[in-house]
Amino acid sequence: MAGNLFAQVKEEEQDAEIDAIIDELILDENSILDYIDELNKYHVLFLSVAYNNKTYFLGRDLNIDQFTLSPQAIYQHPSGAYIGISGVVYSEFDPKWDLTTATLGFSNNFGKHDNFNFDMSYSRYLFTDSASRDFENSFDGSFSIETKNRLIGASAGVTYFFGEEQGFQNNFDIYSTVNLFKINNKHLVSINPQLSFILGNESIDTSRIDDLIVDIPIIQTVVNEFETYALRNTQLSVPLNLEINDFELEIGYNFNFPNALIFESNLEESSFFNLGVSYIFSFQ
Repeated sequence: MAGNLFAQVKEEEQDAEIDAIIDELILDENSILDYIDELNKYHVLFLSVAYNNKTYFLGRDLNIDQFTLSPQAIYQHPSGAYIGISGVVYSEFDPKWDLTTATLGFSNNFGKHDNFNFDMSYSRYLFTDSASRDFENSFDGSFSIETKNRLIGASAGVTYFFGEEQGFQNNFDIYSTVNLFKINNKHLVSINPQLSFILGNESIDTSRIDDLIVDIPIIQTVVNEFETYALRNTQLSVPLNLEINDFELEIGYNFNFPNALIFESNLEESSFFNLGVSYIFSFQ
């Protein structure tokens, strides 16, 4: 969710600024909170590219050997309003650039220690294949809470998809940020495990998969079954992050534990590797 993204962006900006002055000043708690309020006045531009070495459908193997690339650009105003654009490239699709998503939303941290967050957004999906119109829009909402020291957090989100078809999806996440060590006393290395539960009911747009002209029995079988609301997948992500000033590198491994539907037997767990790079520009 974008709310967690911007909570992380703000926290990283705050950490960098606070570290710079804390060597010179001994600040009491109220002074730090006042300083954080000043940092919240920054404009933020977030650029990232993510790579996944395999593609799954809600944790299920599609028998398609392909990777994905997902570039993203998001700008957030100091008020909390943000606008973003992202894309998805599938190595085996034709054309390979499959989807462009434009998003407009609002995110806000609140509470004495800014450890609560809510996020609301609207997204428009622009498919390269004009026939893919089942889900052209979505409304998203999420709420998250973290401990005062940001060690443990939890979030809940809901997405309503609509277009020619409609559907709902929920996610419940439990995550942690564990700082491991610093390189040269300034480049932070951390591990950020997350356990996600994904539930939903939606129709399935198979037009892009049909373009591959391959037999995917699971897709052809589950179209009707997936219209029933249920737990779809449980995912465990274990990313390792390296922060170098405003640059961040993420290397992670992810495990899928799909929930078998009534007709699915011998449903196997799956896993994939991910790599991501991002850069944060901040200005007043």
